[in-house]
Amino acid sequence: MRPILKYFVIIISALCILACASLKEPEIVSIDYVSLEKTDDHTFNIFTKLSIFNPNNFNLKSDDLKLDIYLDSLFIGELTLMEDLSLKKRDTSIINTKLIHYAGLMTHPLSLTDVINLHARGTADIPYLPFKYNFEINHQLKISDFINPLLQDNLKESDVQFRSIKIENIKLSQVDIAAALTFKNNFDFDYTIEQLDISIFDSKKYNNLVGKSTLEKPINVPKTNEVDVTSSVSLNTLNVGKSLIKNLLNKSYSFYLKAEALIVFNKFKIPITLYKQVDYNPLSQEIKIR
Repeated sequence: MRPILKYFVIIISALCILACASLKEPEIVSIDYVSLEKTDDHTFNIFTKLSIFNPNNFNLKSDDLKLDIYLDSLFIGELTLMEDLSLKKRDTSIINTKLIHYAGLMTHPLSLTDVINLHARGTADIPYLPFKYNFEINHQLKISDFINPLLQDNLKESDVQFRSIKIENIKLSQVDIAAALTFKNNFDFDYTIEQLDISIFDSKKYNNLVGKSTLEKPINVPKTNEVDVTSSVSLNTLNVGKSLIKNLLNKSYSFYLKAEALIVFNKFKIPITLYKQVDYNPLSQEIKIR
């Protein structure tokens, strides 16, 4: 080997070793947008906007980049970029991605309070060096950070409402109440109401429980549709005797409803809680929800 070529190979090798030693992994700063699209019974497309920080003193670029995504050690799909990767040096960049997720890969339910380890593996080009950089992004992901952007437009508190409250039966020891709620599904896929607990209190502080009902079996809510759910609650008048008599003299009685629902789609569990005051006139039997 000629001396010049030999020195050139040594210099290039040294640069490669130095570059590899000084490379820092890109960091996910935030997930700013999430949208789901169901393609068939087995596949979801998950579109996201990711803020990624490049801590290196040089740009990272790549085209046709594909990343294998893992939650902890569980492979959940392949992520592709909607445009070529271009991460500015020492700066945060926004990239648009699409994750192809296969339904059924999730083995355990996830709640909004869970934190999971996200792994992404891929390659990028390094300027002026004749090799590709294999990188791995590790990020502790709060499920709420991922789900909340999705819920902002698709599942708001206003999409679950008390439709009506009816007094069905009045006895000496109890009052039977039928509470009807409407669940609106804005998603392009079904979800399930796995749990619905309705509690009645006789105080604004919600500290004296006088009646409760529980959903007997899960209810499916079809995509882009509404479902009415009626639950029967028995109000124990022995527990509210004093306040009931006092308010009857004023021709009114107020009680307070708390509805706790658990909505599940593709192993993600979303809790929703509603609080309502109900004013009841026992003479006219008029009921107001506010």
